[in-house]
Amino acid sequence: MFKLIGLLFLALVTVPGVSMADTLRDNAPENGRLLRLVVLSRHGVRSPTQSPEELAKWASRPWPQWPVGRGELTVRGGELLTIQWEQVRRMLAEEGLLPEQGCPAPEDIRCIADAEQRTRKSAEAILKGLVPGCNISVDSDPDKVTPLFHPVKAGQAHLDAQASRTSLKQKLDTLSVPPDAMELIQKVTGCCSSRMCGSEVRNCTLAALPDTVGFEKGDVKLNGRLAIASSLAEIFLLEYGQWPDQNAGWGEVDAAALKTMLPVHNIVFDALNRDPVIAAARGGAMLRAIRDSLTQDQARIVIYAGHDTNIANVGGLLNLNWDIPDQGHNSIPPGGALLFSLWETAPDTQEIRAFFLSPTLETLHAKTPAAQPLVLDAGLLCNGSPCTPEAFSLLTDGKQPR
Repeated sequence: MFKLIGLLFLALVTVPGVSMADTLRDNAPENGRLLRLVVLSRHGVRSPTQSPEELAKWASRPWPQWPVGRGELTVRGGELLTIQWEQVRRMLAEEGLLPEQGCPAPEDIRCIADAEQRTRKSAEAILKGLVPGCNISVDSDPDKVTPLFHPVKAGQAHLDAQASRTSLKQKLDTLSVPPDAMELIQKVTGCCSSRMCGSEVRNCTLAALPDTVGFEKGDVKLNGRLAIASSLAEIFLLEYGQWPDQNAGWGEVDAAALKTMLPVHNIVFDALNRDPVIAAARGGAMLRAIRDSLTQDQARIVIYAGHDTNIANVGGLLNLNWDIPDQGHNSIPPGGALLFSLWETAPDTQEIRAFFLSPTLETLHAKTPAAQPLVLDAGLLCNGSPCTPEAFSLLTDGKQPR
């Protein structure tokens, strides 16, 4: 009983403020038998997606050279993912969802990845750890936009310009961004290029940049100081994961600095991607796919290899929340994933639970990472109670309160 959850939460024993016993007692279905697992994963450590010209405007020093192209998964990022999912494999084998030895039946596992290199390679790295040597293929088309992961961009979902801009502006008006985070990001980067402020501003800093909400190519876009500060905090986290022999941010950003900076990214990212209007358009298709995989799919394990935006959209639609030690509220680090689990709790009785899988900062930066990932309860409820498959279906259709 509780073999999977017990193993998954083993790493939490040593994390301050997290109680293993309480988590098990409060969140594991009693006498539960795991029937199915659906994963929505973020890719692993990648290089920045911004152009070198854009990054040059954000810092007074040259940025480090990454070993891959813009926005691509690194070898280190793939290795971290494989190691993490080797740990998950052992957990699932203990629960009987994977065989102790050898490969699962081909119909027992499916893996769908978005079109970008970082998501396709991340899917391969996950499978390498989860089902090594099993020749499970990744379902992905690198030559076109994948509607499941980008329904607005693919033209299969519509985002109302005025409604989304108004909703996001209202969110921005209520944001409480820690001033020490903004000050530290400013200090480390020396942002910004004078070209960003105009000739009338003598000293161009992040604080001098206005926050603006635009609408481009059918989608809402945030620009200005908060958007840049959010991206900078994330870039430093990616650097911290990529180079274990040095600190990020020109050697100035260690774990303590990241702990200070990351709330900016988390808060801004939540405002943009968990907003109800925006999340419904961007994440509705993924949420329905997760529901169908949990309740109708024949595969015992289904993996969707996507992005932090996909996770935030689904998290917002389901009102899921988690707190990662040293990384903050609703942080989605490289390799982070939402886990949706279907349990049999009694004959003809099933429940769906949601957890967030995350590497620790220590694991991301370790030269030889081997630590168990954290698995945190994400608080999935259907009208205040644990979700049955029927109630979860109503919730995903918007017919039941979150």
